[in-house]
Amino acid sequence: MTLDDVIAQQEIRNVLLRYFRAMDRVDNEIGYSIFHDDGVGDYGPGIFSGPGRELIEWLNVYNRTLIASHHQMSNSMIEVNGDRAASETYVNATLIRQEAGDYIVRIVYGRYIDKLSKRDRRWAIDSRFYRRDFFYEQKVADITIGESSPRTAGDPSYAVFAELRS
Repeated sequence: MTLDDVIAQQEIRNVLLRYFRAMDRVDNEIGYSIFHDDGVGDYGPGIFSGPGRELIEWLNVYNRTLIASHHQMSNSMIEVNGDRAASETYVNATLIRQEAGDYIVRIVYGRYIDKLSKRDRRWAIDSRFYRRDFFYEQKVADITIGESSPRTAGDPSYAVFAELRS
């Protein structure tokens, strides 16, 4: 493995992490940035298959119905071959919605299988296949949602990153 491969892996890892941020902050613009303009996403038969930009919009329509979400990237295997790469990334997601006075907590375990490429000095996804391995839901009588963690660009992290870039 070369130093260029290590740098590429880190750049790709940042692409993958931006996706989770886009989901938890319900931020389409960040979500769009993970795909090339002609990138596609496939979430399985009868769920979603189409352009990456439309996938982000479709997911965030659902995410806006949640009162909280928390995505975590765990194992991620990334292989690089020049300006092309493949990755398999495990995800655990906690999705919380309110239904008839109850809190429903859905815990999802799945994998993102991505083909990526570097174009114009930028790594992004060409195709993403999501496979849900399993999930469960449970009703919770009460839950505390952090008030200082808005699911918007009003989250404090946006100001911290903006300050760094200025």
